[in-house]
Amino acid sequence: MKKKLLTAVLLTMTMLLAGCSGKDAGEEATGSSESINPEDYVKIGTLEGIEVTAEVEGEITEADVDAQIESELNYYVQYANMYDYEAVPDKTVVEDGDMVNIDYEGIKDGEAFAGGTAKGAYLEIGSGSFIDGFESGLVGHSVGEAVDLNLTFPENYSSTDLAGQAVVFHVTINSIHDASKQIVPEFNDEFIKEANFGFSTMEEYRADVKEYMEEQRTTNNQTAVENAIWEAVYNVCEVSEPPQVLVDEIKERVYANAESYATQYGMEFADFLSNSMNMTEEEFEAEAVSVSTESAKEKLVMKAIAKQQGIEISKKQINEAAAEEATEAGYETADEYIAAVGGEEIYKDYLMSKKVDEYLKTVITVHEVVKEKETTETVSENSAGSSEEVTETVSENDTAE
Repeated sequence: MKKKLLTAVLLTMTMLLAGCSGKDAGEEATGSSESINPEDYVKIGTLEGIEVTAEVEGEITEADVDAQIESELNYYVQYANMYDYEAVPDKTVVEDGDMVNIDYEGIKDGEAFAGGTAKGAYLEIGSGSFIDGFESGLVGHSVGEAVDLNLTFPENYSSTDLAGQAVVFHVTINSIHDASKQIVPEFNDEFIKEANFGFSTMEEYRADVKEYMEEQRTTNNQTAVENAIWEAVYNVCEVSEPPQVLVDEIKERVYANAESYATQYGMEFADFLSNSMNMTEEEFEAEAVSVSTESAKEKLVMKAIAKQQGIEISKKQINEAAAEEATEAGYETADEYIAAVGGEEIYKDYLMSKKVDEYLKTVITVHEVVKEKETTETVSENSAGSSEEVTETVSENDTAE
């Protein structure tokens, strides 16, 4: 997870975020990279006739879809704790360590409070999942028994309405189970509805998963081809050390991206690096410098090829492309979209990089080789299986925990 986050923070759409700062043109001493001539730093080799091999993903099979669905749903069940548990024969009295199935209702000032009621909920006694006194209050009671627990929520409880408040929980003990013997629910239409994925049937869910996998395959294969092409391009180009002003501009954007992640996580920058990325500020600085230097070289090569081939992006092309992409991205106007991606100069570089990619595909031959499928499937971030959509019955921010 931390490795993926590091990649997301550092590799921030290299070509797009490596764009110019938008300042007035001038010499390097003025702090702007706009006046840099890429041909001063790049010697382009012969590109025509190059042949490369790209490893691509094969067709999505029904077995692939089955594996992905099983992976996603198992992940969801684990995350949302939707297991059933094997009943313990002939056991009737609750002990510490038991998994009990209970119905409960929380009452405050004579009325049931929001989020304090559940039926058929599983609770492992001694897990500390519920507030003090709830779990221990069930020990020694029997299956079928109704128990009233007079408790008080902690003063620092997350809900201000419940913090420090006296409540009573009416609890019915339905059954006792073995906490170590989990039973995965059957993945059927009923499960899909209960999971609130936004689908009514397994077939609808399956179609969505397959569509997502196809889209991912197309994207991954396009990336594989472009990476193979650019690797070949770099091999025949001589690139000198990039100007520091360009490296600094890119590094500034890398830091801005990392800081935005820290804000999203609600953490101070240093704490974010330490806790989420397992890095010190000095280590992150070294990574940022390395990535920014390589990105600067890549930008210079792209610019040099564009200049050699007379590839230019007009104001009209910028506006037309931004208008189309703005609609797809949910922005009302092209100007809003351009501002969101960092400004016109950055967006112009992005469009230019796409044009350069198109040119390279006309002069470099790519041989696609289907790579072997991995033996283990990973859980995708498909919207249907997103952990952000998981709704837990009882959490520390809700009722009895």
